[in-house]
Amino acid sequence: MSLTTSKLLFLRPLLLSSCIFPEDDRSETLCESIVQTIKEKAKLLDCWSTTHEKAFPSRPHDIPSSSDMHLSKAGKGGSSTTDTCHGARLFSPLLVEEIELAAKEKAQENGEDGSDILVCQMDCHHHLRNVWIGAMNKRLSTYLNEILASDLDANAIDYRYQVSTMMDMVFQAIDKEFSLLANYPKGHEDMFKHWMHLNHLGALLVPVQQISGSRQDLVVERAATVYWNRR
Repeated sequence: MSLTTSKLLFLRPLLLSSCIFPEDDRSETLCESIVQTIKEKAKLLDCWSTTHEKAFPSRPHDIPSSSDMHLSKAGKGGSSTTDTCHGARLFSPLLVEEIELAAKEKAQENGEDGSDILVCQMDCHHHLRNVWIGAMNKRLSTYLNEILASDLDANAIDYRYQVSTMMDMVFQAIDKEFSLLANYPKGHEDMFKHWMHLNHLGALLVPVQQISGSRQDLVVERAATVYWNRR
């Protein structure tokens, strides 16, 4: 194996995984990154095959050809499965379009009409349940607003306090106020820790999960934590 090829294979792993780092998080950039990564890895297959044949001319190998790692292979019943966020919904049709284009080009090369090209676009079922959870969160907030209408009146609570009945915001406030990580300057983590030592020494205190961004299932995960800690 030549030194140049050895360095190439070492620095650019042939393994395809989800660890693709695009230049930015735009849907178009992500789609282009996936397409280019597959093309680059396909070239490494030919490089690997050539290197093996030079190093071991008398030994056969079963290294696939670069043509076997092609986006068009997903054009016969493949699918693009994403979550339901806006970025994913934009990314999925872009990827499907690239697969269909690659499949049509491959069909023309093989003298086929491409009538059997089929690419499915699907929503992840694990994420679809979050749509239902999100609707529950909104309905619960509406219900609480109706019950606490007089208490939430602008004259009773100043808007600067950012009081909300949305459960994701409530759980976020609980994390900031009582998190023992003491990473929020306006919270009272040290006072709460001292109070726990005095009144509930040795009790299991489950931390409220903190995460940046927006995730609908956090409402359920945090609700279970707060319900446990109520004791």
